[in-house]
Amino acid sequence: MRKYLIINADDFGMCHSANMAVLDLFQSGCIHSTTLMACCPWAKEAAALCHQHPEIHVGLHVAHTAEWENYRWGPMSSQAASLRDEEGYFFHRTEDVLHQANSEDLMREMQAQVQWLRKQEIPFTHLDNHMLTLQNHLIETLKYCQKEGFSFRLARAKAQTHPQAAAAVAYADTHGIAIIDYLNPNSDRFPNDRYTYASIRDSYLAMLAHLPEGVSEFFTHPAVESEELKAIAPDWRVRVGDYQFLKDPVFRQSLRENQITLIGWEDAALLNSASALRK
Repeated sequence: MRKYLIINADDFGMCHSANMAVLDLFQSGCIHSTTLMACCPWAKEAAALCHQHPEIHVGLHVAHTAEWENYRWGPMSSQAASLRDEEGYFFHRTEDVLHQANSEDLMREMQAQVQWLRKQEIPFTHLDNHMLTLQNHLIETLKYCQKEGFSFRLARAKAQTHPQAAAAVAYADTHGIAIIDYLNPNSDRFPNDRYTYASIRDSYLAMLAHLPEGVSEFFTHPAVESEELKAIAPDWRVRVGDYQFLKDPVFRQSLRENQITLIGWEDAALLNSASALRK
């Protein structure tokens, strides 16, 4: 079995700094996948970039939270009362969504975001979930993916420790929904300090050196350093570090040394449907 890796840039459309990083990484051939947050203020710019640069392969980053203190967004669905806080925005925390939101509103909001992306006339490869707000609704989500022909970010490895994930993985495999084998494998073994580039770089290099066989995904949050980003995100150093690492020659060198093939979600779907990695 070979080692395949999807590097996905989450949060495309969250802000201009994220959009500029994603564009540069695609143009540099450093990534093959990103997921767009349709409900965010810079989503229209992200959509325009997809039209201008067909090399950008985009999925939908389904969001039900707005985690930043002074930079907020809310539901796209007009029928999503249980997803709104007292000011009409999404809740900050996943825990609040899990406690307050009903499944109907979660599904309606996901569908509203899908419809928005379709209206932009952008082909997209898959869905994934911002901050795990669908973790208690995986089968419902997969049924929707099956109906619409979407792949979904779900790791087979998680089935070993989470009963709900085990049922979801079984459903996905039974119904031909493309998923991955591992998500950020070994990130717990090789954490970084979330502050210095050296720590971020070394963490990723260790994860690449220990990448298992099969299809893995690293989700990253690359962004260009800017005053905008610093004003929005307390974790801006991690986002800048993700961008720097993917541009760093040591990233490509590590792929070669560890015989890792970089792919996108459209490739993962092909590999999965053909069962190429199970033979």
